[in-house]
Amino acid sequence: MWGESAGVRPQVVTPLGRLAGFHFAEHRPVYKKVIGITVACVAAMPLIAIAADLEPASPPIPGPPPIVAPATSWWTGTELRAGAFAHGVGSVEHNTVDASVELVLPSLFSDKQSWWLLLVPRPYVGGMINASGLTSSVRGGALWHFPLWGGFFAEGFFGGAYAPNGSINGDNIRHAGLGSRALFNAGGSIGYQFSEHWSLLATFDHLSNGKTVFGTGFNKNQGLNDYGLQLSYIF
Repeated sequence: MWGESAGVRPQVVTPLGRLAGFHFAEHRPVYKKVIGITVACVAAMPLIAIAADLEPASPPIPGPPPIVAPATSWWTGTELRAGAFAHGVGSVEHNTVDASVELVLPSLFSDKQSWWLLLVPRPYVGGMINASGLTSSVRGGALWHFPLWGGFFAEGFFGGAYAPNGSINGDNIRHAGLGSRALFNAGGSIGYQFSEHWSLLATFDHLSNGKTVFGTGFNKNQGLNDYGLQLSYIF
């Protein structure tokens, strides 16, 4: 049998006693690291959950392709005109008809947004052929184009002309006395552009040697006035 010494009881060590004998101070740095890592993990858990719920980012939607202006050529805006005119109204060459053809070139300047472009003329060349063998002519000069409203526009032109079969002195019967075969050409039009490429013009055309206005000194100056319509195609 186990015996007991007088007055001495055997010491029983409990789990609490074991904890009581553990030295916390010696292991404090370890506790701090463990606690810090635990707090960081707890704080990161909501962020991880949110990231898991997010759908992967969809690729960006491509925008429309850039608009490329169509290439233009130097003749873009050129007009080819053809028409018929009452020839020599008010002169001895009246009651005859002229067929006309004309080429109007675009302006030498391409900045069509500038207001002063209205003051810059367009070159023109053309011809009038009389159907009865009377005065025919070739001409060229400068033409000014003025938009009005809607599709309406006005034009004025001034240049020179040459009448190879024109009569200098005339006969007062059928041929006007032009005074010179080298003449001035002036006039104007009212027109309407009814589509991108087509327009119609009512035109007044005058030929004379300029004696009255410029004092050219020719003995004769029986000018010719033509009134007609022109159909224009715009390239």
